[in-house]
Amino acid sequence: TVISDVSSNHPRLGWDFLVANRAGVEAMLDPLTRLEFPADIAAYSSDLAMVAELDRYASDFPEGARESVLAAQAKIRLQAETIRERMPAVEAWIAAHPPQR
Repeated sequence: TVISDVSSNHPRLGWDFLVANRAGVEAMLDPLTRLEFPADIAAYSSDLAMVAELDRYASDFPEGARESVLAAQAKIRLQAETIRERMPAVEAWIAAHPPQR
């Protein structure tokens, strides 16, 4: 829970902790969660580099676990695309509509 909570606000920090402490974290998780947890943590990110990092992390996962990895990678790509392509328009609109006092 703590790693998830940290990752929701600081995706890189949570991911780096998970990677650095993989054996200890995985030892605390049941087998199904062990295969889904890294994808859940990575999916908080909008950094496209996380797609490859998750792929490396899950390289030894069984084929059936790829679904959660692929879903997380798609979410990361979508979040990165949204920030890159949509946020400039949002920021421009906010700048053009300052709060009324």
